[in-house]
Amino acid sequence: PTSVKHFVVALAMAAVLFAIHWQMALATLGPLPIVLGVMYWASEVSRGRYRRLRRLLGELNALLQDSIVGLPVLKSFDREREQLGKVKAKTARVQETIGSLLAVRDLPVTVTETVSGLATVLALLVGIPLVRSGALDLADLFVFVMYSLLFYRPFLELTTVFDRLQDSIVGAERD
Repeated sequence: PTSVKHFVVALAMAAVLFAIHWQMALATLGPLPIVLGVMYWASEVSRGRYRRLRRLLGELNALLQDSIVGLPVLKSFDREREQLGKVKAKTARVQETIGSLLAVRDLPVTVTETVSGLATVLALLVGIPLVRSGALDLADLFVFVMYSLLFYRPFLELTTVFDRLQDSIVGAERD
């Protein structure tokens, strides 16, 4: 329901933008494929990274459990440092995977915010000459810019929904 709501809001905003001025709407919505492409790419890449993270966390949990249960044996053979090294190495791989996942997960938000700003600039570049020539009212330009700023907001929300979806898909998979 949330993703449907965001798509409906985006479509309604696009309809309002086209109703105000179709040329400015094209300029504002022109960069949208960039946002959608990055969202798709990030969802595909993040799914693989979530899989890797889940696998590594499982391995780390097994290693920690073996270390705790086998502590008396490790102590008797003076292997605590060796086991600690294994735990540190596995933890480092988990941290590295989390870092790479966060880099991919945050990219759509950054791109969407950047494209939103670019779309606003494009709307102003197209709209200001129209206002000066009298083809567009200043109030319409103001409303258009406000709507164009709000247009990309649902896509920011969708990036969060898609990220949660990727995590859930991976969590539901069975090996």
